[in-house]
Amino acid sequence: PDVRALLPERGRFAHKYSRGVLGLAVGSERYPGAALLAAGAALRSGVGAVRYEGPVDVVSAHPEVLQAEGRVQAWGVGSGLGQTDDARRLLTRVLASDVPVLIDADGLRLLPKGRLERTAPTLLTPHSVEAGVLLGRSAEEGDARRLDTVRVLARTYGAGVLLKGPFSLMADTD
Repeated sequence: PDVRALLPERGRFAHKYSRGVLGLAVGSERYPGAALLAAGAALRSGVGAVRYEGPVDVVSAHPEVLQAEGRVQAWGVGSGLGQTDDARRLLTRVLASDVPVLIDADGLRLLPKGRLERTAPTLLTPHSVEAGVLLGRSAEEGDARRLDTVRVLARTYGAGVLLKGPFSLMADTD
């Protein structure tokens, strides 16, 4: 109820573009569940449309998903994507877009090292192991210094960071 109160009311004439089109670059032949779960969750979120780019047939389970390249207003990328050259190319294309991007799981492991030169908002969502990989630290060191870890990640990558764990921490570049 608290979150619902923050969301705008859908207008009488709302359509998929006024309610937002979410692009998903998730899942792979090895991890098809990631694509199916993400698409299903996105559809239930109230977004206007979900556009999926990847090798998994999500339309059989969710016929309302658009499974083709096209216009999106935000991206979710990484979960179950794998670490192939195709996955890296897809992440590079998503990062080149001028829309908000959330990067999780395999997307984090595929990131280029250092500052992401993006003008649109970017959110990284690592847990302690992924944060350690991004910073060249051990997960234990990151866990022992969680506040420092989330701040350093945000400054290093020029992105917002949600460090997941027993208690989640958020930091922005400033």
